[in-house]
Amino acid sequence: MKTAKTVPSTAIALVIIALGLWALLLLTLPYSSWLSLVLKVALFGIPAYLFPRLADRTDPNAFLLLNRAPDIRWIGLSAVFLALYALFVDRGQTGSHSVSVFFLVAAIVVSPLVEEAMFRGLVLQKLNRLLAFRFSNLATSLLFLLYHVPAWIARGQSISLLGSLWVAFVSLCLGYFLQKSGSLWTCIIIHALQNLLTTIL
Repeated sequence: MKTAKTVPSTAIALVIIALGLWALLLLTLPYSSWLSLVLKVALFGIPAYLFPRLADRTDPNAFLLLNRAPDIRWIGLSAVFLALYALFVDRGQTGSHSVSVFFLVAAIVVSPLVEEAMFRGLVLQKLNRLLAFRFSNLATSLLFLLYHVPAWIARGQSISLLGSLWVAFVSLCLGYFLQKSGSLWTCIIIHALQNLLTTIL
């Protein structure tokens, strides 16, 4: 029988293996947006959704907090902040894609679902069984930053301190919003807004 400590460690092992494969494949195969999207779903999305059922015998929607309505207050506050950031600080610097149907599907729909399911839905919640929230949120945010680095390198983007700090900051905020709202949909919607606003504004 699994103890409280073995299941979180199994989830952490899962994400570390996924991060290793993600980095290896992105940095050795010729880069394409389609390949990145397929790898993202295969290495992070599907395992994050299946893990609660296979490891915990739990309904994935319940464990990942996908069965709870989003908190509009946090979404509204985040939308205002992200719009101001995109307009006055970022000014389109992080946006490297034109707004196409593929972009809308990949960055505004698939990526927020997949990344939030893995990092906030699975990893943060599992770590939070072992650590205080501030430490589990910090560790999740570090893993989330490490997840972005191979994609930046594969796309030929520079790894900037400001960009890295922004990803870590957004991740910390998303973890906080998950704790406060109890709904992964809050994080998914805010993540989608962040991807959209920092690209089109």
